[in-house]
Amino acid sequence: MSYSESPSYIAIGDIHGCAKTLKLLLTQLSTEFGTSVEYVFLGDYVDRGPESNNVIEQCIEFSETHNCTFIRGNHDLVMLKALGKGGSKTDMLYWLGMGGSETMASYQSGVPKAHIEFLESTVTFYDTEEFFFVHASAPISVSLKKGKQIRDAESAYLWGRDHIGKENLPWEKTVVFGHTPFKAPLITNQMIGLDTGCVYVDRGYGLLTAMALPGMEIIQKECIDFN
Repeated sequence: MSYSESPSYIAIGDIHGCAKTLKLLLTQLSTEFGTSVEYVFLGDYVDRGPESNNVIEQCIEFSETHNCTFIRGNHDLVMLKALGKGGSKTDMLYWLGMGGSETMASYQSGVPKAHIEFLESTVTFYDTEEFFFVHASAPISVSLKKGKQIRDAESAYLWGRDHIGKENLPWEKTVVFGHTPFKAPLITNQMIGLDTGCVYVDRGYGLLTAMALPGMEIIQKECIDFN
């Protein structure tokens, strides 16, 4: 496909509290693609980075003027479980240990109701005719014909990595996902991985990646949140 092909979707990889980098990326995307495309965020808005509160606020504001779909990431789920009515001390400790401590530090006056509602409104996958957008993976033994996928496969959708390196999966469309960081976007005939480890600057990653689809044009920003 040609990069000049008019895009229908802009998929955006894991943000993890990197609000300054997100602002740069969204500004460029809005300038280049405007409101004629659908922006699909692949989840993990929170944890590990310094400004999860600002990330969610930007997402809410961006959705007021752009057509957006927000996928739920595993970190977003764990945060919801920790702060929800049924959340236990164990849930809270688990969340704090996987990056929630940085998130809580960004909310000096508590987590606003609007931010909880934003996370609750996220979806576990977004199914289109050509693409299957999800945070982590789709079940590797299941067809992805529209409307046929397993809808209770939360473990795969939010945590799965067993598709990495696999070929000839029973997927009739391309799975676009985040969750697993790569130094550069992973692109095969069945999958596109867009988590380029924005928050992991110290590990040699440090890019926030978006891709215009179906043309597969890559738009990236280097992380500036730890400068």
